[in-house]
Amino acid sequence: AVQVGAGDGGGICPAELREALAEVLPEHHVVLTWSREGVVDAMDVYAFPKHHMVAGLRAVEADAVAPCLDQLLEADLDLETFVNKAGSMDEDEAKKRDADAEAAALREAKKAWEAGSRKEA
Repeated sequence: AVQVGAGDGGGICPAELREALAEVLPEHHVVLTWSREGVVDAMDVYAFPKHHMVAGLRAVEADAVAPCLDQLLEADLDLETFVNKAGSMDEDEAKKRDADAEAAALREAKKAWEAGSRKEA
């Protein structure tokens, strides 16, 4: 039921997955992460009781870094290797909304300027 088009090719929409899990696990907090194994089209899902939030988040963190723990503890750690280069769908959507809002504000200011309302522009 959750596997509805996150894109033209289908896939799982993280927001819809969170919503579906919240319905069946109302007393749990759900965390979605990129796949720990590095699989591009996969994600890991963690659910833990809300009343154990700190412990749950620590467990998620420990599990997520387990495959690269040795690298993280190295003295010459290159943080760039741990940066997620691909924007999430949420980030991309937010950037588009921001760009659209900025373009709309610019159009309004230009309209006011051209109409002679320099103060409003």
